[in-house]
Amino acid sequence: MFGFGNLRYFRHVYLKNVRSDLKRKYASQKKNNLQKKSNLKKYSSTINLPSTKFPLWIKNEERVLLDKKIEKKAQFQSLYNWQRENIKGQDYILHDGPPYANGSPHIGHAINKIIKDITVRQRLLEGRRINFKLGWDCHGLPIELKALSVVGKDWMNITPNELRHSAREFATSSIKEQKEAFKTWGLLTDLDSECYYTYSNEYIKNQFRKFYDLFEKGVIYKDLKPVYWSPSSRTALAEAELEYNEEHISKAIYVRFEIIPSSFPKNFSIPHDCNLYALIWTTTPWTLLVNEAIAYNEEFDYSLVKIDDTHDMYLMASKLIPDFEKISERSVTVIQHIPGAALSSLNYKHHFNKEKIFKFIAGTHIRSSKGTGLVHTAPAHGPDDYVLGLKYNLSMKCVVDEAGRFTKEVHSDFQGMDVLTNGNTLMLDKLKTEILYSHDFKHSYPYDWRSKKPVVLRSSEQWFMDTNLLKDTALNCLKNVTMKPRHYANRLHQLLQTRPFWCISRQRIWGVPIPVLYDTEFNEQIINRELIEHYCKLIDEHGTDFWWNLSVQELLPKNYKILNYNHIRKGRDILDIWFDSGISWSVILEENQVADMYIEGLDQCTGWFQSSLLTSVGLRNIAPFKNIYVHGFAVDENKYKMSKSLGNVVNPQNIIEGKDKKLPHGIDVLRWWVACHAVQHEQIPVTENTFKDSRENIQKLRLIIKFLLGNLNGRIPDKTSKRNFILDRYILHKLHEFHNKIQKHYQQMEYHKVCFLILDFVSNQISAIYVHLTKDRLYCEADNSKYKIDCQEICYFILEILLRSIAPIIPHLTEEVCSYHSIHSDNISYFRSVPFHPAEEWKDVKAENLMNKIFEIKENIAYSKPNNLSLSQLSVYIYGSKTVTEFLKNYSTNELLDILQISAVSLNEDVNESNFRIKIEQTNNTACERCRKFICTNNDELCSRCINVINAVSS
Repeated sequence: MFGFGNLRYFRHVYLKNVRSDLKRKYASQKKNNLQKKSNLKKYSSTINLPSTKFPLWIKNEERVLLDKKIEKKAQFQSLYNWQRENIKGQDYILHDGPPYANGSPHIGHAINKIIKDITVRQRLLEGRRINFKLGWDCHGLPIELKALSVVGKDWMNITPNELRHSAREFATSSIKEQKEAFKTWGLLTDLDSECYYTYSNEYIKNQFRKFYDLFEKGVIYKDLKPVYWSPSSRTALAEAELEYNEEHISKAIYVRFEIIPSSFPKNFSIPHDCNLYALIWTTTPWTLLVNEAIAYNEEFDYSLVKIDDTHDMYLMASKLIPDFEKISERSVTVIQHIPGAALSSLNYKHHFNKEKIFKFIAGTHIRSSKGTGLVHTAPAHGPDDYVLGLKYNLSMKCVVDEAGRFTKEVHSDFQGMDVLTNGNTLMLDKLKTEILYSHDFKHSYPYDWRSKKPVVLRSSEQWFMDTNLLKDTALNCLKNVTMKPRHYANRLHQLLQTRPFWCISRQRIWGVPIPVLYDTEFNEQIINRELIEHYCKLIDEHGTDFWWNLSVQELLPKNYKILNYNHIRKGRDILDIWFDSGISWSVILEENQVADMYIEGLDQCTGWFQSSLLTSVGLRNIAPFKNIYVHGFAVDENKYKMSKSLGNVVNPQNIIEGKDKKLPHGIDVLRWWVACHAVQHEQIPVTENTFKDSRENIQKLRLIIKFLLGNLNGRIPDKTSKRNFILDRYILHKLHEFHNKIQKHYQQMEYHKVCFLILDFVSNQISAIYVHLTKDRLYCEADNSKYKIDCQEICYFILEILLRSIAPIIPHLTEEVCSYHSIHSDNISYFRSVPFHPAEEWKDVKAENLMNKIFEIKENIAYSKPNNLSLSQLSVYIYGSKTVTEFLKNYSTNELLDILQISAVSLNEDVNESNFRIKIEQTNNTACERCRKFICTNNDELCSRCINVINAVSS
């Protein structure tokens, strides 16, 4: 037996031998690895890696400079005029709605202009000649308020000339600033000489003539009507200038009017010791001062009721009694039912005018959804009331001034009081004995879209367009207009259908004067064609301020017959800016021409879309557009709409150039962001994360583009030639399919789908499949190998289709790629070349089916292989049905190995197999020291293919 000492000895010897063996093994492996590295270095010069100077990364400090360099080299500024001169055929007209010339460019400008630019660039690549002239809306309250702030005066302490001069300077400065920004965005338009401005001489002369044409047709007229009036801005407003505050709180009251007993019908059961009151509900108590009647609905059933805690009786609609009980928390007892028609004889007493007898009148506008079925009627302060006032010859007298205060014509206690504040409060106090119940009522209420303050309905003499005269024709024209997204068509249709009239006059100074004189002696309007043409000459002589600078006598032609100039006065109103911009089509389109496209934000459903349609229908009986595209509006990280009034607007130049420690993203990122988000969401998120995502997407494109550029061979391949290799045929088929889908999305203006499809195709078809599976062909095949040449030609086709797909969205990257392209580098601009189209021969469903089968086999191999082996170390036996094996045997085994990425493959028919099954073994082959494929036998250093390539290079 061995002792412990001998055990220790043998253990020591054993461990020493093990360490020695391991040392020799590691030394051998190290030597082999060094040898392999040496071999790799020895063969690296024979590997044809992609070669291009196209940069994968753009340094932050170089990004903005690069954009400017590309813009200059590609001659973006001259492209518009070039295509006007060189592209033949019918124009594609995108009529640009004019943005306000009221300050720095904001993200809304970028969204709108970039969507338009993507659209026209796509049409240019389709071979259309583009008509895209930008315009600016130069008048209106926003600019006037800016002008007042610049001179440091309010509207009461400034002369018209001072204000107009300041407003013009501010608008001109804003246009210049916005133009400079628009140029950096790469817009396909002429920003130097082809723009239109609503304050230019020619534009205003055209506007005068169009105004008179509509006046002559009876479409424009002057009338006394209740209109939306902004006390804060002191002007009438159109529907398009209103914002509805859903959180507005009004003081609503149930107030009683005493009915005169002598007017009771004989069947009224009223006790002698009781008074009968009409109970009405209103959310505008201040208007009770000018109440002219109480309206009822003849179709309603009414009731004489008793209300708890009261001695008298009340009249109200039977159906609305439960609502009153619920709101006022008071019980009601019905005494008698009365048909609505029985109310026609009733008279009542006015709270503030005891001397006059007031009547009940029948109206169809009374609803049974709220109130009491009896409506207080003030014709000066409501459209429905106004219609009834005309019918029953009621007073239209307005007792509210331009500042929203009661005039001197009312009860002395109310004179000078603001109707919406202390005037309303005083009314509640004066009527406290007549009010049965008052409560806060939250409802949608119109606000001035500029001052963000509530408006009132107030009768005043204004100029109107008769929308009722135009409505049927306009709605009929809309049937032939395609609107996207589709649901906006219903919205525009409903807005037009319910629009009562269009007030086109404003009580401001900065704008286009309504060219009408007034004879105060005979209360007549003086307007005719002769005068309009004379005013146009005066504009040429004196500029657009002539209306304010010249006297009445100077405004009239010398030989014009006027008996007494003292009775003639100038109109003081200007035209609504929606009329300004609404006739812009007439400076872009010829007589009966129609624009192919209008593209604006969703707010223009109440604005420019309507004003353009109504003016065009009024003048030509046709719509000015064939298609309308509606995009969303920008919101911040908290989903608040971006607006200057909220102070959360973003200047796009800060995104492009970087600011506040944020990276400069460049113009491509901004344009890609617009394409990804602006046509997909009503609320477009403006966040740093969305811009970073866009930046990463652009970087993915640069990566694949660099690879493709690096593998071009400098020749233009024949796209119709037959392709022998299955993978090439497959990718051409997918390219054809991809191109058609992209073009369809462009046609549908689904630019977000274009972006998604590009990224998906680049990632899954080009990068993950074709590039991944062809690197060996490109890097290791001989230069004259058809296997390699065909692959290089496919890379050319991929790059061409990719450029065609991204060019409308990111033209700067497209032009940059072309400058490194062996074929395009001599061209001035990609957009001046003939666009590439896939050949119909590329369609190959058979190739797609085969590749899908190969991918299925490859997936099975990857799933079944041992974890410690790579695909390249496998020998695979495929046992398949006759259909499968014959299908696979039609193609090169070497190509099949390249696609499956395995060492060896054996195809075997199995009559018992309906599809296929696989058997996997580890290959006995060794890796080639040059191409790293496990295809060397007998431990050769190089495979036969690589030996031939090296020998050919050496010779």
